[in-house]
This record gives sequence, structure tokens and C-alpha cells, in this order.
Amino acid sequence: MLETYFSAAKMLGHLRSGPSGPYLDGFAAALEQQGYGPATAVRYLRAAAHIGHVMAEQGAGLTDVDLAAFGEHLRTCR
Repeated sequence: MLETYFSAAKMLGHLRSGPSGPYLDGFAAALEQQGYGPATAVRYLRAAAHIGHVMAEQGAGLTDVDLAAFGEHLRTCR
């Protein structure tokens, strides 16, 4: 399902390699089913992948996501 929004093999590999990877195809399907446009879906999918990578860097799992802390991270993230 990610191929609907991303065509580059490198990007697909990056998205699928992180902790969020196993969930992104289902998330993409849900976004499409709910009528999200492609540009919005891409932003949400990248954000979901980013959350997984940040949590892994912090030694935490996806069940430990703290959206307030992640919001703080985004202020300094490049």
C-alpha cells in the first residue's frame, strides 16, 4: 500500500526499516479508505515513520509514545 504514495525504492526501504514499518501499509490503507488526499497521507506516513525512529533512538518502543515529548522533539528536528 505504501507504493500508492511512494515510488522510490530507497524511501520505501527507509519507511519499512523502522519500528513503525510493519504498520505503515495498514495505516496507508486506512488513510486512503478515509479519503485523505495523497499529499496529506504522505505527511502522515512520514510522521508515523519518524515517530518510530525517534522512539528507537530513545530506547523506547511504539507503546511508549509520548506525543507531548515528540512535539518537543519536532521543534528542534531537522
